[in-house]
Amino acid sequence: MIKKYKFFLIGLVLCASLLWPLFWAPFFTHHDDVQTIRLYEMDKCIKDGQIPCRWVPDLGNLYGYPLFNYYVPLPYYFGEIFYFLTNNLIFSVKVMFATSFLGSFIFMYLLGKKLWGEMGGVVSAIFYSFAPYHAVDFYIRGAMGEMWALMFFPAIFYFLIRLKER
Repeated sequence: MIKKYKFFLIGLVLCASLLWPLFWAPFFTHHDDVQTIRLYEMDKCIKDGQIPCRWVPDLGNLYGYPLFNYYVPLPYYFGEIFYFLTNNLIFSVKVMFATSFLGSFIFMYLLGKKLWGEMGGVVSAIFYSFAPYHAVDFYIRGAMGEMWALMFFPAIFYFLIRLKER
């Protein structure tokens, strides 16, 4: 099995090598440095029984704020699972970032493999993962919503192609 997917695994290891700064330091800084508080607020919404979470109680000078009406909630629902399991906000946010990055590689691999074969999938996934904009979104801007959107773009095209074939 490893021999069959050796190029995919090599590409995945290359992509995962880009994550070392994420897990090296206790916390990494970026422009949108509020991912932790957003996850904390999502947790408060769920514990209060507010599903889907719309109004976060502690933002907006403690008057509350309809954050998840305007900002994408899916990554935070995903992060809530890890926060529930580990009770560690920082680790959960790091998992959210890492999932979007590795998911981008996997979905681009599937799309590239569908369009150009095995090697085309690996090459396109590596180039997609190593794209400068991906790194800027990840380490400088810290835009969680955009990172998850970058993960889902190849997935959408892949599943559209699969749907067309059926």
